[in-house]
Amino acid sequence: MMENPPYPPLPGTPHVPLGAPTLPYSSLQEGVTVDRLNSRKSLLTQIDEQRASLETGAAIQSFDRNQQQAFNILTSSKLREAFDLSLEDPKMVERYGDTLFGNSCLIARRLLEQGSRFVNVTWDLYWDRIKIDYDAWDTHRSNFDILKKNKLPGFDKIFTALLEDLTVRGMIDETLILVISEMGRTPRVNGNAGRDHWTFNYGCMFAGAGIRGGTVYGESDSQAAYPKNNPVSNADVVATVYQALGISPEYRVPDRTNRPIEVSHGGHPILEIMES
Repeated sequence: MMENPPYPPLPGTPHVPLGAPTLPYSSLQEGVTVDRLNSRKSLLTQIDEQRASLETGAAIQSFDRNQQQAFNILTSSKLREAFDLSLEDPKMVERYGDTLFGNSCLIARRLLEQGSRFVNVTWDLYWDRIKIDYDAWDTHRSNFDILKKNKLPGFDKIFTALLEDLTVRGMIDETLILVISEMGRTPRVNGNAGRDHWTFNYGCMFAGAGIRGGTVYGESDSQAAYPKNNPVSNADVVATVYQALGISPEYRVPDRTNRPIEVSHGGHPILEIMES
């Protein structure tokens, strides 16, 4: 990632709407009916059966699963409906902010209602595709203005709407929400009033199933540079997720060489943030 990308001017508005996310290739092309799709699938199955006699292994099995998921996207009305925000109350769309990330979080809730077990929402970076002012958290310049005027108000509105929405719908106790990033920011401010990449100290946020709200765990030093008390590793975060989902962090699964590996890779759940 560029350390000093060519930022455009800081925007005066708190949010920059980019529209709603869509499912690419989730509808049949013109002239392709469901019957024709099934015929193609039948032909593909025949080819795959012949191939199966020549090729075996985990890679092929994984390919078959992904292939089936692709067909499911084309034929599942529930999945397409979850992405169709025209079916949602416009007031609810506005509560989430009607930005790309806000719409994505609203679609995440709709996917959960349709039975999805895992949903990932990414606050993306658009410098190489869309000319847009600071639609990311990579604040190498003007860190404090960007957070105050753009990033934090938008995130606060969206995250609050999601938690309230899940609570009202009776889903919060069965849904674990994890907010995390790939890195933190340098404790020292650079010459452009920005903060650069820093992997030694940063936080994450849990909410929902099995998590005690309002709990803070761990402490950094006075410069927010390094952990001071109760440091948490990535493996501990993973173990906490498994614990909240009712899966033992010590549960072992075989890796590709058939060695038994703990799903948490030796991490320990952060019991202090969990309801007893």
